[in-house]
Parts: sequence; structure tokens; C-alpha cells
Amino acid sequence: MTTGEIHSLHKLWTHLCQMAEALNDRSKIIAEYNDKMPADDHFLCSYRQRYVSDPSQQIKNIYISTNSTKFDRFNDFVGFLIYSYDDKTDFYLSNRHCKTGCLLIKEISTVNHIVHNGMPEKLFEWFFNGTEVDQKFKGIGFRFRAHKREWRFHRFNDEEVHPNEKKLVEMALLCMYENGSWITNQSMNVDQLKKMARDMFYMKLHEIKTVFDSRKNELEHNDQSSQMSSNHNPHEASSSLQLNSFEGSPVHNPAILNKDDGWNYVQALRIIEERINNYQKRMDQLLDDV
Repeated sequence: MTTGEIHSLHKLWTHLCQMAEALNDRSKIIAEYNDKMPADDHFLCSYRQRYVSDPSQQIKNIYISTNSTKFDRFNDFVGFLIYSYDDKTDFYLSNRHCKTGCLLIKEISTVNHIVHNGMPEKLFEWFFNGTEVDQKFKGIGFRFRAHKREWRFHRFNDEEVHPNEKKLVEMALLCMYENGSWITNQSMNVDQLKKMARDMFYMKLHEIKTVFDSRKNELEHNDQSSQMSSNHNPHEASSSLQLNSFEGSPVHNPAILNKDDGWNYVQALRIIEERINNYQKRMDQLLDDV
């Protein structure tokens, strides 16, 4: 892992889903994948190396509280993961029974009325019946911003969140919370969760590669048909994409620039192919120790 950067597992998943959706719609391929597409590292998050430990290693099971709210990607959410309180990993506080690995996630509108600077701190006070968070509590807070479609994390004691902590919560969010499976199964063993995350990511990548290969073959078939047609009618030769091979550079033919966005379509598929390869590398890095 590059010093000074961590990869966002959740944001990578978002990009994979967007790519899969775009590949099923030609107009989206052209609209979303073009020369103005941001660089791949836009889902890298910078951090200051102030953390000194990885508390997530002590978690064997993840539990999502039944007091949580069903996910809706159009709304903002706030949550926290519990490690301990007063050095106890199984405790009661304000008549609430909690233990290590418990996640609580609510819509931000639920806690907006509480007077406090931080949203996770507001959620803590709401959940524990007016008790304010203090130094006895160990855990990490996070919130979902719908307009950015991303989760942001921070430690309650102001230390930086360890990359492995973030990765564990992101896996729980993706594999349990956002898909709604927590409603019928609130807990999952961490080893099982990691396996599920690996399978989910690689299945999605396989789905993307399959649809991409279909698009690529379709394009090459149409190009070959066009070239065969132009051999019978030399006057139509200039309208062919003239790809030769997908790996080669397509001929920049002004005659096709405005013909069904042909040139833009080829360029978009090229960008997608490059990003598929980059996402494969990112996934291998992120899930290497999962």
C-alpha cells in the first residue's frame, strides 16, 4: 500500500456498479466514459498517519443493531462501530446492551435535533438515552453523504481510522447493510464476511468483463461487416470505423465523428478496458489480506 494513501473499498464498489450499469446502455457508455473522466486515483483518500493500533483485529463478529434504519442511497446516514466502553467489550450503558462489533446506523434526520458538533456523537447521545460520549467509549463513527455516494470515517478519540478498520466497516456496509440482508440476519462472523466480500467483488468484475467482451465483439463484428460492404461499394469506405483490431489505434476518420457517435463509442470502450485492468489491480491489492 502506498504511503500516505488508502483505497476506499466502498468507492471502488460504487465505480464497479456504475461501470456495469453503463455497459448495458450504449448512450451511458459514451456519456460516462470519455476523455474527461477523472483519473483512477480519485477514489484514493489521503490520511495522516496518527493511528497507533488496529482495534478491528479484536472483532470476531459483526452485529447490526435492530435499531438501525433501512438504507436508502438518496438519504444521508450516520453510524458508529463499537469496540468497548470503560474497557469492557460486553456492557450495559443507559439500559442498552452492547458488545464489540456492534454497528448502529440511522438516517441523519433522526438525530439532527440533538445539540452536538459531530453527527456520530449525536447518534451516540440519541441511542444511549441522553448520555454524551466520553473518553471511556472506544469506537469509530461514520456518515454517508448521498450526493457523493460515499461513507466518511473518524475515531471518537480523534485518532485517524486505521485502513483495516475502514475496510472491515465497508465490507459490513456492502455485504450486510446496504443490500438489506441485515434485516433478517443481524450478525455475521468476520471470516465469513471477508469471504463474502471477496466473492462479491470478483463476481461483479467477472460480470463486467463478460458484458465488455460482448460489446467489444459486437463492435468488431460491425466493423468487419462495414468493411466487407465497403469493398462492394468503394464510395462507402470512408464511413467504416476501420478498427483493424481493438488493441490498435482506430483511424481518426472525420467522416464517422458524427455518425452515431462511433468514434466516441470506440474511445469510451478503450477507457473502460483500461479501467477494468486498473480495477482488477486495485481489487487484488485491497482484498489481498481479506
